[in-house]
Amino acid sequence: MKKTILITNIPTPYRIPLFNALGKQLLDMALHLQVVFAVKNYGRRKWHVHEQEFGFDYAFLQENEMQTTSEKAQFRYPGLFRFLIKEKPDLIIVSGFSTAAMVSWLYTKFTGVPFCIWSGEIPARGHRISRLRKMQRLWLLKSCTRCIAYGSQAKQYLMQLGVPRTRIDIAINTVDTTFFSNQVNRIRQNRNSTTKKHILAVGYMTARKNYQSFIPIFEQLVKQRDDFVVDIVGDGPERKKLEKLVHQRQLQDTLIFHGYKQREALPEFYARAAMFLFPTEFDIWGLVLVESMAAGLPCLVSKNAGACEDLIIEGKTGFLADFSDYQNTIEKINRLLDDPVGSNTIGGHAANFIRENASIEQSVAGFQSCISSIFQGNPAGFCDCQRQTSSHIS
Repeated sequence: MKKTILITNIPTPYRIPLFNALGKQLLDMALHLQVVFAVKNYGRRKWHVHEQEFGFDYAFLQENEMQTTSEKAQFRYPGLFRFLIKEKPDLIIVSGFSTAAMVSWLYTKFTGVPFCIWSGEIPARGHRISRLRKMQRLWLLKSCTRCIAYGSQAKQYLMQLGVPRTRIDIAINTVDTTFFSNQVNRIRQNRNSTTKKHILAVGYMTARKNYQSFIPIFEQLVKQRDDFVVDIVGDGPERKKLEKLVHQRQLQDTLIFHGYKQREALPEFYARAAMFLFPTEFDIWGLVLVESMAAGLPCLVSKNAGACEDLIIEGKTGFLADFSDYQNTIEKINRLLDDPVGSNTIGGHAANFIRENASIEQSVAGFQSCISSIFQGNPAGFCDCQRQTSSHIS
């Protein structure tokens, strides 16, 4: 049985279901999957990961938690080259343009084993990478066998760096959407209606996530109506600053901070929400958008989210917004609050779209397409399962 090693940084609650499903699918192809993590966890990540849920072979290069609270943690992958020599993989899939990608290239240079880069990178608005870093990416992409992209924007970025379209597969970046849809529907069936409508935002609170835009938006909106509250779920370095501003503007009864919540607690918030807001100034994807759409919420999404091109069909599965245009954003929020029937229709379309186009099965199909192309020599890079995905994701 051939062995595929997938190398990534840390185990996360949203990746475990993907790796479980991918491991099962590869077994059907007579392939063994082993996932190699750089480290068990690092400082700023608060989620609980239970190894008993791992249905795949795995290993940690470093057992202890990495002590850093930086948003851009640098993972070193100690001992990776020795690990690859010991395990003798037939294929390596490596996440991003990391140190692990460099080590994988070196290993494949000596062994001839194919390796793939799994990337969600898109051009950052207003930010240019250094010439040295761009050269590194170009070199790795020229050397790798194939690429797996999170979505359309990531695929376009790889093509801009010179990777032929036929060498790129899309494994849509997603979560266990069935968990969110099933749990939210169950809670809604047993929930009593509330007097106020809930607007929801979920995420890590940094300046880049743009929660500061909520202050002027809702400061104006509370002058127009008092039938809503905003639930903000998450933590981060900007939280105390935001809470202080909220109190200074006397918005503490409108903008409610709930802190960090584990995945199991999130369906309760999605179930009572009337809409979801995603104001980010830059995200290469945005998995909370997948969660909220799977939960059947109409979403107002920043045009700076990498996922919007694949997931948002304007007016059908959600709405794009420029959160710096306060008045236009307020008009869209009012429209959704004032039309619950229309909002529910859009939420239903969003849930159906996610189920058909952004499920774990669709993501696994992208990996399968890539791996089949390598082991079967299919130059086009598409298998039957990949042809079943929506033409909206291309």
